[in-house]
Amino acid sequence: PKGKAWVMKYTGDATGSLSAEGIGASVAHWFHLSTLGANISPASKNLLQTWITTTNVVGVRGMYRGLKGVPGGGGALAKMEKYVKAIAVDRQSTKTAFRLAFPEYVADMGDASNIVESLLAGDIAKEGIAKRLISGGTWEKVKTAMLMPFSTSEGFNRVVSYYAGRNQHLYQNAQKLAGATSAVRDAIYKEAGQVGQTLTMTTQFTGGPLGIPKALINYWAPWRQFMHFPMRFGGFLHNSLRMGADPSKLDWGTIGRTLAGSTAAYVGARNILGMDLSSGLMMGALPIPAYERSAFYPWPLVPPALGVIGAGAKALLTGETQELAGTAAMLVP
Repeated sequence: PKGKAWVMKYTGDATGSLSAEGIGASVAHWFHLSTLGANISPASKNLLQTWITTTNVVGVRGMYRGLKGVPGGGGALAKMEKYVKAIAVDRQSTKTAFRLAFPEYVADMGDASNIVESLLAGDIAKEGIAKRLISGGTWEKVKTAMLMPFSTSEGFNRVVSYYAGRNQHLYQNAQKLAGATSAVRDAIYKEAGQVGQTLTMTTQFTGGPLGIPKALINYWAPWRQFMHFPMRFGGFLHNSLRMGADPSKLDWGTIGRTLAGSTAAYVGARNILGMDLSSGLMMGALPIPAYERSAFYPWPLVPPALGVIGAGAKALLTGETQELAGTAAMLVP
């Protein structure tokens, strides 16, 4: 019986087993931690997602209203300040602080709000199908601290997107709200919440099994890891062609604004700060051929885990080690 139990455990599909699925889940878990853990680069790039998606739907003024607020609707910045104060000063739990600071988000997003609550608390592993492979309070605290920069940036993106959509709708209906009955006011606020929810789901590409692009569903876990965003972003731009006033006609507005905004951000950061933001802007986010020096160029979409293997093989075969620095950044937190 013990031998049978051992065989079933280590050859089944469960995480931690010796099956292809179990090994793949373990590899994906550690690669996730090594790439995002204690690494400010992916966190800073992740903050650009709102710039290349949400901003190009509601506009710069819409984003401003989402951050600062409108009559009848608080802004995300003040609410985040309230959230931090509730934790740091009032010693509230992250769950309680989140519900106090973002009551509209909790009410409108339902169960999805629990994910953002976890993200802001620093636990990126609570989204999707990530598993805890090592038990123990100390290790979990270390992982939480390592993933804090990226998870916080992801939570920030979703909260800001929600309030940008919600406040934009309230702003556009300000005159109706001024003299509205309670029933009409409730209806407008409900619509505003739905707009915020739709904008978040449309532009933030939330994870989990239902968020995996159809083309990746049957791929081995390491081969589909970090492939979610470029494919969803390409789909977002493609679908935006039908987001105009007349869906039967092509509307290039969102793509044009995305290109213009990315160009402005790239030129500004390059000339003023001496920084290259291209990998976090429109062209860097799309599933298109990578750098010419990469191992699989000009293949348009290569799983990062496979790219690491290719970079190592290229270095061994050619003796060129310039690209190994970037590879090391994904393997070492």
